[in-house]
Amino acid sequence: MTGILEAISVGVVANTTKALAARIYSYLAADIARNFQIRSAILRKSFEKKSLNDVIGDAVHVGFAQSGLLNGISEPAIKTVIASPVILSHALDGIRLQKAGGKIWDIIGTIYITSGGQQNDADDFVAALGAALEAVVASLIEKKVILDSENTVQQKRREDRFRRTESALTNLNFGNDLTHPENFSVSLLGIATCSETDSYVFHTIASNVERLVDEIDVHGAFGDIHRVSLDDVFVDLSLQRYAVGRERIQGSFRFENLAGHAIWSEPSDEISGWSGLTKVAQRRVLLGNPGGGKSTHSKKVCLEISRAAQKGGIVLPFFLQLRSYAAARSRQSSISIIEYIYTIAHEYVPDVEQDELLKIINYLLSVGRCFVVFDGLDEVLSGSSRLEIAKLVNAFCDRYPLSSFLVTSRIVGYETAPLKGFDHFIVRKLDDKQIGEIFTKVSISVLGKAKERVDRERATFMSDAKKKADELISNPLLLTLITIIHARRKEIPDNRADLYATCADLLFERWDSFC
Repeated sequence: MTGILEAISVGVVANTTKALAARIYSYLAADIARNFQIRSAILRKSFEKKSLNDVIGDAVHVGFAQSGLLNGISEPAIKTVIASPVILSHALDGIRLQKAGGKIWDIIGTIYITSGGQQNDADDFVAALGAALEAVVASLIEKKVILDSENTVQQKRREDRFRRTESALTNLNFGNDLTHPENFSVSLLGIATCSETDSYVFHTIASNVERLVDEIDVHGAFGDIHRVSLDDVFVDLSLQRYAVGRERIQGSFRFENLAGHAIWSEPSDEISGWSGLTKVAQRRVLLGNPGGGKSTHSKKVCLEISRAAQKGGIVLPFFLQLRSYAAARSRQSSISIIEYIYTIAHEYVPDVEQDELLKIINYLLSVGRCFVVFDGLDEVLSGSSRLEIAKLVNAFCDRYPLSSFLVTSRIVGYETAPLKGFDHFIVRKLDDKQIGEIFTKVSISVLGKAKERVDRERATFMSDAKKKADELISNPLLLTLITIIHARRKEIPDNRADLYATCADLLFERWDSFC
């Protein structure tokens, strides 16, 4: 047997171990929550001001070197495991809960085979990876990065998460019924037979998703619509954890009020924009007010993942508008989410045979190589339809527990059809810096002004807006509208009733287009 349990090969995987350390860091940050920042500061003092990522990196390098995994043969499979946060998180959960074996290791063995390894060596790779991760966990416990004992809430959360994912993996249907795609999956042994077609499908879909989400319509003040690149107007916003229903009673939460709605959170639960959103959880709901930036951020996530997919990344994004899926179900009530995804994918690669395309999509979903955005749960206007769609989304996510998901919705009405097993986050109001950034980008990209002119006008706009529309400019959509009004009229109207009426007309026009 070559390349599995040998000593370290020359010239390999410094970047891979660094990436793995970063993924474990993200896993711990999401897991430890409140105490993580405090512990990180303490550890910097304990380890001669080493960053926590460096401490984790040292543990990863030693653990993987001892297990003989720092070699060119193992590297592609390790990269695939790293790219799916759920695969790594579930494996680490099993190790910390001392749960031996499990379906996840069958998946990892299959990943090794499909990444170029020999089928006869797969069991050895799985054993070596398990030993390496066990060594990393033991090292981090010894250094008190990971606590040897957890509180009851943390322990129960980990056990529930592990049981839910393991159950879903164990109960996967491994049939090949192509006449009912919702019952179709790929056997673990059959995955290794995927042809080169999957590479063509993967990159073609990624390219089309990039084009889909890179365009954004900016509604003007007088019914006009400007189509611009997302990068030209995007401003990263602050997001914060949001507790729904019974979650509010777990722990000590800080209460604040946003547009009359209860937001329960902890100060340490704020995350930085779209990139932070991809790291904190595997199933996420992004909530906010109309025009608050939910869909824009979900598009940004898809845009960056699709770009990475075309440059060597292995995660494929899909962007689904739930109002369109609901409309499809009104025409054909039996259409499932996997069938709807297949329909979209087939438009991108019409030359690929149905059974081959289904096989590839199910493979990618099954082994955690998809990131699916379900945009606009609130835009499914019928309450009964929204509840039905929410159940279908939950069932779909349970069917593919290794892939990642993001759902967006307004706050109002969400708790009438909440999703189960999801982490919830809310888009926070704009601060002054973000207001200035949006004013600048809209003025340049939508209104066509020179940057020098915009820089001169910014202070005047900010002063005028704070006096006449302070409660409106903290919303990205309304701020965009007010920026355009200011440019057309050279000022913001003094009459607040007129300004509110104009903003309301814009929102109604936007919502009418969804009906």
